[in-house]
Amino acid sequence: MSNNIDYKNFDKDFFNEEYEDIIDFFDDMLYIAQTNGDKLYNLYEDSIKCSVLKYVNSESKPENIINYLHYAVQGMYGHLYSLLNIGKPVDLFVGDKKVTLTNNSKAYSHLFYLFSIMSFAQICRCNKLIDLIINIPETSIFFQHPNQEQHKILYKIMYSNRRGEITNMELFNEYSRLYLEKFKDKDSIEFNKFIYIPKHELEIILNIGNENEFNLKLKEALELNRKYYDTPEDNRYKEIDNMLPWSLIGIACQAYDKGWSITVEDSRLPMFLVRGECSINSLECI
Repeated sequence: MSNNIDYKNFDKDFFNEEYEDIIDFFDDMLYIAQTNGDKLYNLYEDSIKCSVLKYVNSESKPENIINYLHYAVQGMYGHLYSLLNIGKPVDLFVGDKKVTLTNNSKAYSHLFYLFSIMSFAQICRCNKLIDLIINIPETSIFFQHPNQEQHKILYKIMYSNRRGEITNMELFNEYSRLYLEKFKDKDSIEFNKFIYIPKHELEIILNIGNENEFNLKLKEALELNRKYYDTPEDNRYKEIDNMLPWSLIGIACQAYDKGWSITVEDSRLPMFLVRGECSINSLECI
């Protein structure tokens, strides 16, 4: 097995076991998602893990990953659409089948989940999924959970960005204030230093900065992200999902799409994703 991300703490035996377990089980997961509307989010998660495993193992050509990204987009769209119609049958594409599924579970319906899904939607340039995310009504289940003030502000920022509007800095500052006020325990302070704050600063530069500032901050954010996850502390180096910094990749894709050159070179920043070579233009069967 390869270590295409140049992790210092790469565990070859662990990775090999994860690769075999997740990749080999994927067809079963796909079948489960085709028959159970409550499992569409799990299809999204497992598809992303398969994409990571393929990339880390140096199977990093777009054709080795795009099918899994397609399944991930189908899972994301199906999950959101079925939750917006919770308890009702909806027609969806899952894998190579058109199916009718019903989601009876309220799992993964917090606004928080929309933001990670949005990162992948931007990476895959799937406009249908992006439009679904930014047009979710405030009467939906996603807005009904308590203690979501900071996430509601972030949703407004995400909406403005999609419309090509320059977001008011007051919204960025208010979101950051609420977030840091809520997450200030010891573990969160470290996460904020290495993950949240660099990402937040990068988003601000994307909104009101320039290309040179963006590349400098992207390089710094990638280095801090690696420092946080490439460590035996809490076994973070074994977190398959975080072997690639998806949120930073998603922001880099937005910068690329607005015409900025991405000059940063990092083994965890797949440029074929940044350039849109794995775009998902249709949710139909593959």
